[in-house]
Amino acid sequence: MSNLKSAWEIAMEKAKKLDDVTLAELKRKDEERCRLAGRAMAERYFAGGDLRQLAEDLEKYRGEEKELIKSAATSGLVEAISLGDDERLDAAAQGVLFLTGNEQVVEISARIKQLFQQYRQAEKEETEKMDAAGKRTLQQAEISGSAIKAVNSAAREDWKQSLEEMTRPYTKELENYKQEILIQRV
Repeated sequence: MSNLKSAWEIAMEKAKKLDDVTLAELKRKDEERCRLAGRAMAERYFAGGDLRQLAEDLEKYRGEEKELIKSAATSGLVEAISLGDDERLDAAAQGVLFLTGNEQVVEISARIKQLFQQYRQAEKEETEKMDAAGKRTLQQAEISGSAIKAVNSAAREDWKQSLEEMTRPYTKELENYKQEILIQRV
């Protein structure tokens, strides 16, 4: 007879499961709210470019909530870095340094700037090659002189693919640097 559970025991087990689900769900929702608040903070910072805005936004929070929002804002700043955009990189690096206090962010952003310079040089060389090939094609079609102001390097699909292939390793390296910043934030 001891193997049988009373209705009360069964009801208590179900209630405990509901409590566990409810607590987990509440925690997940709280984390999501903090993630959204952190991302919004990063967007406001980029819109205004003022570290005081980050400080004011962050003052509204305490404890674990503050740490979750800091982490989300840092991720938002890092994810916004795009290939060749030095201005966005500088703003993101300043913001991440402010949020994390980790000086290694400065060194990583300097390496990213070098990557950007290499990328711009490679892009320039690739574009010049495509322009020269385009001019040769036009000359073969006996189109020359003042009829040609410039060759649109991105007009042909094979040229677009060539530029994308040239960009791929730089994009991959940038993603590695971004991950390095995110790891350093702790």
